[in-house]
Amino acid sequence: MSDKMHPIPFGKLMNWIAEEYITENTIFGVSKIFRKEPGQTMTLFGETLETPFGPAAGPHNQLAQNIIAAYTAGARFFELKTVQPIDGDDLPVAKPCIAAPDECYNCEWSTELRVPEAFDEYVKAWFAIKLISKEYGFGSPDGFIFNMSVGYDFEGVKTEKIDNT
Repeated sequence: MSDKMHPIPFGKLMNWIAEEYITENTIFGVSKIFRKEPGQTMTLFGETLETPFGPAAGPHNQLAQNIIAAYTAGARFFELKTVQPIDGDDLPVAKPCIAAPDECYNCEWSTELRVPEAFDEYVKAWFAIKLISKEYGFGSPDGFIFNMSVGYDFEGVKTEKIDNT
């Protein structure tokens, strides 16, 4: 398996979802698709949330298809991978970036995709979830939250790379 992630264009992503759902009744291999019944929700950060759980930030949820798969399994709160100035091939670290001799901790300061690529993935996932939630009756198009951090320090957040995206 490659340590490089390869985004899928939005049209191909949506065609894959539609075809797999029609033929297999699955989405990205998720066979027990969560459907939120109308009714009880909660409010977090002033937004409506159907379930209070979802994936923590990591490379797995930098790609739209992984965010969508988590949504179809019932996740509604997405802590998106940090967007920061050090990205892509500029990373000065080997992968994987987790040290686990005893307890696990993240030993890097990075994002796997370049900032514009990560932004594109998050936008694709957001739109796809809005569409499939309504089209397939998985829940409210407004029942999920994307929570994102943008850099490890304020100087990084103010860089042109982050500000322009």
